[in-house]
Amino acid sequence: MANRKASQAKPERTFREILASSLLALFALWLFLSIIGAPPSSSFIPASSFNRFGGPAGAIFTAPLVSAFGYFAVFVPVLLMIFAVGRSFHLPLRKVLVLAGQVVAGHAILAGLLGLPSGVLSTDIVGDYGLLLSATMRSVFGGLGAYAFSITLFVAFVAVITRLDIRSTLSSAGKGISGARSWISARKSRKQTRDESSREEIFAKYSGRVKEEHTGGITGSLIPGEFASAEPPIERRAPETIEVAPEKAHANDNSNSNYMEFIPPPIRRNPKPAFADEKSAPPPPPPPAPAETIDPKKFARDTDPKPGPEKKRDIPPLASPFHDEEFEREHKPVIGHEPPLPEPVFEDKSPDIKSIYEKKPVEKATVSPSHSEPMHHSATYKYSPPPLDILVEPEHEPNGLSDDALHRRSQRLLETLRSFNVDGEIREICPGPVITRFELEPAVGVKVSRIANLADDIALALKAQDIRIVAPIPGKGAVGIEVPNDNMQIVRIKSEIAGDDFHSKKHALPLALGKRVDGSPAVADLTKMPHLLIAGSTGSGKSVCINSIITSLVYSLSPRDLRLVLIDPKRLELSVYKGIPHLAAPIVVEPKHASIALNWATEEMDARYKLLSEVGVRSIADYNAFIDAHPEREELEKLPFIVVIVDELADLMLTVAGEIEEPIARLAQMARAVGIHLIIATQRPSVDVITGLIKSNFPSRIAFKVRSKIDSRTILDMGGAERLLGRGDMLYLPSGYADPIRIHGCLITTEETERVVKYLRTFPNPFSDDMLDMEEQENVISAQADQDELFWEAAKIVVMYQQGSTSFLQRKLRIGYTRAGCIIDQLEMAGIVGPFQGSKAREVLVKDLDAIDEMKDAGVSV
Repeated sequence: MANRKASQAKPERTFREILASSLLALFALWLFLSIIGAPPSSSFIPASSFNRFGGPAGAIFTAPLVSAFGYFAVFVPVLLMIFAVGRSFHLPLRKVLVLAGQVVAGHAILAGLLGLPSGVLSTDIVGDYGLLLSATMRSVFGGLGAYAFSITLFVAFVAVITRLDIRSTLSSAGKGISGARSWISARKSRKQTRDESSREEIFAKYSGRVKEEHTGGITGSLIPGEFASAEPPIERRAPETIEVAPEKAHANDNSNSNYMEFIPPPIRRNPKPAFADEKSAPPPPPPPAPAETIDPKKFARDTDPKPGPEKKRDIPPLASPFHDEEFEREHKPVIGHEPPLPEPVFEDKSPDIKSIYEKKPVEKATVSPSHSEPMHHSATYKYSPPPLDILVEPEHEPNGLSDDALHRRSQRLLETLRSFNVDGEIREICPGPVITRFELEPAVGVKVSRIANLADDIALALKAQDIRIVAPIPGKGAVGIEVPNDNMQIVRIKSEIAGDDFHSKKHALPLALGKRVDGSPAVADLTKMPHLLIAGSTGSGKSVCINSIITSLVYSLSPRDLRLVLIDPKRLELSVYKGIPHLAAPIVVEPKHASIALNWATEEMDARYKLLSEVGVRSIADYNAFIDAHPEREELEKLPFIVVIVDELADLMLTVAGEIEEPIARLAQMARAVGIHLIIATQRPSVDVITGLIKSNFPSRIAFKVRSKIDSRTILDMGGAERLLGRGDMLYLPSGYADPIRIHGCLITTEETERVVKYLRTFPNPFSDDMLDMEEQENVISAQADQDELFWEAAKIVVMYQQGSTSFLQRKLRIGYTRAGCIIDQLEMAGIVGPFQGSKAREVLVKDLDAIDEMKDAGVSV
């Protein structure tokens, strides 16, 4: 028994075995750290010369291992550690060898798998050994076959090592997925139950409020299923009530039993202008009074400095979209149609409209203006704006969709939103000439961002071209969903120019831009902008917008009150306006002439500022009012507005960017107070065209349809222009506003523009003597460019010492003989010194320095 127990006892470990196993374990640990600290094989540092953890000895030992096996060489110290532990604990040799074989096999499988992706990273991890294995598998099994073989081999190896039952594992995974699906379904069911209960509470509360309003005698939305009483029709502008038949209400209940009952929202429309349907218009008003009592401002600014009394209007003016109060929604409009505006009668007889097209345009003079004084106008000039007859009448079309169609579309919109778990209620429908805006009030807890992300889904459900979501509408607790109409109306410029808002006194430079979403006129004042940047893709409506702006200006102001500088590098868009009396310069088509025109505008700005400072006023309006209040100052005359229009900025930025960017920035920063305004358009809204210097000085911007959201952000600093419809659809960002206003631009055809221009050419240009001569200005600039930069300093030295010779200038200015001789020749051409007299010094013709200063101020050049 004693011998059996002794044989079953574990052998005791000797000191030699403990020491050997400990040293082997320490060596394995040191080798492991050395492999980790070695530089990768792809590094430019040799592995045999540097090691972070192992030192020089570690670098020498690990260099061949890292080169052969990469960082997977750690399997070598792992094998050493296994043998050290087996030796220390007297493990069976078979068990130690099996464990070591598993490590080697796992290393080979992983090295082959990780070596399949070619690259520097694979080389660093698995080394040449792994790349050799992966290349062998790729040559035998192909690319995808090598991956499939390696992954299958790795899964089988893990299953054998861990003794994993694949069938039971898959069964457990299936049970886990089924349990998770059941938990999600139960959670969704509980959420739907809570939503339905909260929806029923909201509907019950709303139904009670509607019933109280109805019993109290308040006219509002009818309860579905209730018949409306026989009452007079409500004006289209005011929110109107729409009956819903009982059977239609029951049909809605059957089709949408899970949702709230659909309540038709009110529809707000704008009345048609009187001239839109002359047959249905009321009888015309009594004939107008004699000419002296008619207010010419009904169609244009009075050219007489003393304006006559203005008639009081019985019809309130339409609310301008650019006032501080967005809409006078709460004021009830006057029922009925607006009577047609009478044709104005002016003091001067306008030529017969038939004889206009037989006359030739008046030839313009090309005398270079003097910049010592600002531009003034003639007090005896007579002008009458073009008649409205030459403009195309607006089409006689119904105002958008019918009420039933709008309600069906709103109900379809609500169903689409509810299918995406977005609840809400449409509070108002605003039909316009091109789009219809549905004002959705989201339910409690619905994020606005969720609605904004559903733009494409809503467009698909409504079968619309593209929709735009305004989230939220400024000043309202609602989200605006703007849907294009099936039949889009054409907004004619005549309907805008004939409106009261265009002829309001509060607009000094009115611009008829078009109509807003609800059909109200969009008239802006250029003096409040004070400069306008227009951008959009090709064919989006920029040129038509510029033509509408020019037409608005010539209809509202006479040539003595308005001067136009038109810059058209494309040579086609603005050339039609050649010869009109409002021009301050010929149509500019050359890029080098564009810089001349802009520099002329800056000189005019400086001259006007000097004049305003002498009078002691701060703006052009105050200056003109001062002249009206002081008729005894006969030497002073009123200053006209100057509007500089650039049709294509991109071409100028490619050719003369350095010459135009500075004057544009100066005019945009300072010219507002003296009545000079800029309108710049471009079809390439990129940062290299609309630079930061230009963009920062144009607070008012118009964006037509662009290709991407990046272009929209370049123009407006926000997205939205990429979802416009094109053909005049625009986003207008007024100065001081945070959100843009959507407008559909008014259309003026080429034939209308030609008729307006032909009429305007019958009037002379009151500033024909001050017209800017581009050729003369170009010669002056060329001469100034050839003039030496030391010219005026040399002139002062010659006059001060009364000695004009080349050697004298050479000593005083410390320049070369050749340059000094050129300066002497330039002084002779300027009339400061006399001709060459041989060995004698030249005669100095100017005797005092004040004369030199006067010549410099007058712009004398060689």
